[in-house]
Amino acid sequence: MRPIGSVTLCSVILATALSAGPAHAADDKVVSFGLFGGGMFTDQLEVLGDTEVVSPRVGYWINPTLAVEADLAFMPAGQTQVGLPDKFKYFAMLPAATLVGRVFEHEPVSLLLSMGVGPFFKKIDDSGKLQLPTGTKLDVDLAGEAGPGLLYPIGKTTSRSGPSTAGS
Repeated sequence: MRPIGSVTLCSVILATALSAGPAHAADDKVVSFGLFGGGMFTDQLEVLGDTEVVSPRVGYWINPTLAVEADLAFMPAGQTQVGLPDKFKYFAMLPAATLVGRVFEHEPVSLLLSMGVGPFFKKIDDSGKLQLPTGTKLDVDLAGEAGPGLLYPIGKTTSRSGPSTAGS
């Protein structure tokens, strides 16, 4: 039986420092780098359980209102929601290509809207006990992610925060 439901990647950003130089990282032709962390919160129909997420990010601001980003979200310490009798460990990874739009270009604190897509790789270490359709093999799904966020200056760098929702 295939798990049905959606996964919420809540990037309650611990620190996403887009160290692109000036206080406005969303300028023309600027490359940005960052690292964010948060949690993945699953619904009760999923085999995968809630877990921590850590992700490096690189972006390129085409102009002050539009960016293209690449994220590589790692979920290294997850556990399943079901087990016999104990829960099983899993590893998951979500590389995503994302478009980011900056709504208020001339404001220091800007609303961001983003949407992206990527493959969602999952591997559950259950030795076949859960009898999943993929058995003990790597499971790959297509995931979409979208959500709002904020871009705000902190000194000479710019930080970013916001939740993101992914469905697979």
